[in-house]
Amino acid sequence: FGTQTLLKNLISGLMMLLERPFKPGDTVEVGGLRGTIVDMSVRAAVLRDINGIDTLVPNSTFLEQNVTNWTYSSSLVRQNVQVGVAYGSDVRLVARLLEDVLQQHGHIDKQQKKEILLEDFGADALVFGVYYWVDINGPMTGRQIASDLRFMIEATLRKHNITISFPQRDVHIDFADGEPLRVALQ
Repeated sequence: FGTQTLLKNLISGLMMLLERPFKPGDTVEVGGLRGTIVDMSVRAAVLRDINGIDTLVPNSTFLEQNVTNWTYSSSLVRQNVQVGVAYGSDVRLVARLLEDVLQQHGHIDKQQKKEILLEDFGADALVFGVYYWVDINGPMTGRQIASDLRFMIEATLRKHNITISFPQRDVHIDFADGEPLRVALQ
């Protein structure tokens, strides 16, 4: 069985080296693991994840499972953040402010279409989706850019007195039994 597995990986490795569906530097996702290919050999590929951890992935895994190559044809990917604002907010102003925030960030691709969508009338908020394109091979990671945007959005909305919503609940008390409610402060 060990020889069979070794031959399967060798043949898979030769196929990958000839076909070149992946190359060092590509960002791929296979078997629940996402990372950048840092080395390829006849037996296995080395994937480095966002935490800098290297994992050897047998070449047969690339042929037997679905593989997403994030950088096969382009390193631009669409990402998004969501923000919920309080009911009663001027939704047109919110959309305009969110668009301004996207224009201000230096690592968001200016050529690709950005979208600001009012996505939902949530239980606690008017939910906006902010969609933008970033280069995943750029100087900042996607999660750093998303964090920057959240800081910028919070500051911009606060400056314009727009409240980012938070869960709120109304409590209704039934006094059907006629007993008074006693409230005491201690």
